[in-house]
Amino acid sequence: MAARKPRSLSPVRRTTPSLEGVEAPQREAATVSEQKINQYRKRRYQALHAETAAANKRRGLSLHDRLVAYLPRYAPYAARLAPLLNARNAFPGLAWLAEHLTGFSANRQLPRWRRDVFASSLAAGSTGSPPPRGEGSGVGGFSEGNARRFTPPLTPPRQGEGNLLASAGDGGGSPREVALFADTFNTYFEPENLHAAVEVLTRLGYRVALLRPEGGSSAGGRSRNESRPLCCGRTFLSAGLVDEARVEARRVLAAAAPFLARGAAIVGLEPSCLLTLRDEFLAMLPGSETERLARHAFLFEEFLVREAAAGRIAGPIGRHQAKVLLHGHCHQKAFGVMGSVGAALGLVEGLEVETVESSCCGMAGAFGYGADTYAVSVAMGELTLLPAVRRAAPDAVIAADGFSCRHQIRDGTGRQPRHVARILSEAISGTTPKQAS
Repeated sequence: MAARKPRSLSPVRRTTPSLEGVEAPQREAATVSEQKINQYRKRRYQALHAETAAANKRRGLSLHDRLVAYLPRYAPYAARLAPLLNARNAFPGLAWLAEHLTGFSANRQLPRWRRDVFASSLAAGSTGSPPPRGEGSGVGGFSEGNARRFTPPLTPPRQGEGNLLASAGDGGGSPREVALFADTFNTYFEPENLHAAVEVLTRLGYRVALLRPEGGSSAGGRSRNESRPLCCGRTFLSAGLVDEARVEARRVLAAAAPFLARGAAIVGLEPSCLLTLRDEFLAMLPGSETERLARHAFLFEEFLVREAAAGRIAGPIGRHQAKVLLHGHCHQKAFGVMGSVGAALGLVEGLEVETVESSCCGMAGAFGYGADTYAVSVAMGELTLLPAVRRAAPDAVIAADGFSCRHQIRDGTGRQPRHVARILSEAISGTTPKQAS
């Protein structure tokens, strides 16, 4: 059977459906369906993580497991030692030794620690007052005046696709305020992605604040638990450390509470991290506040597409003639948000987007870094994704939102994939997006 060609993601001029105007019986049926989904999610979560926790209890956590699970806790300290820790990638002997000590494959480059971590410029909170509407929210003469005439090229979502339950201004707050959830991976390894997201949002007229630990004081000032960066807890869940993940979930809920009270959106870049707020959080900490957070949590592209559909973003937001080869993260596919990713790229005039028809890239979080799973990881990538990237034109832009997905593409092809936030940032600022090689 011949391999299927990558499907072109053509713009479809439709609007996102909502529950507004739906008859009461249908609305009630949708609510019941959502309750059943939440019940299933909770049972699945309990079964999967109970099994992992039981296995770890029997054999104990290995050093490899601990290094993966506790990454968000030691990341601030590791960043200070970036040159020393990054030496492992430069010297094969160190990689071989590290494999025998930690279980990370010597054949795989580890993510490079950065000393210029994200958050310093936003540590105090807001980026300031947004510019007047129409300034920075369009390019080349596009302003608020033609916002109403712009219909974003949305792919119609399937049932349950995307985060369609949150409405702008829910809670009485201003829809122009956004709280950025800076995940561990982008903060310490690729801070330029978070800076790009801030650039795009501020140019479009939004006030961006960093979602940070809730303030507090004790006899000695803020405790270490209060001051360390926020985390979704997914790395702990991967090792079966549910109690530790629950601690992180509570911290995120506390930090998000003031923003949720004002009806602000919580926006994140890393699919597996942000979507944890809409999935595992509901199972770990069931309740109205968690459900409210889930309704207001959006991936970067989801938020932009929703705002464009509501007429709050005038388009196109930029212009650039280029071909984009887009790879979807497993969580983006599972939650049905790939349509929003393509639609967000469609806000830039001239971008021709083609989506790779592939399954998992092979990394599956930390799976692809393991010495005993490296070969399987590479074989999975070679099924579809890596050959498609190699076939792409040299001047094509390779787009991938997943941190580990980008790592797999770099290791397997030598191309330099980019987060969609960076592609949009360069287009909106008039900078020519850098190519993939």
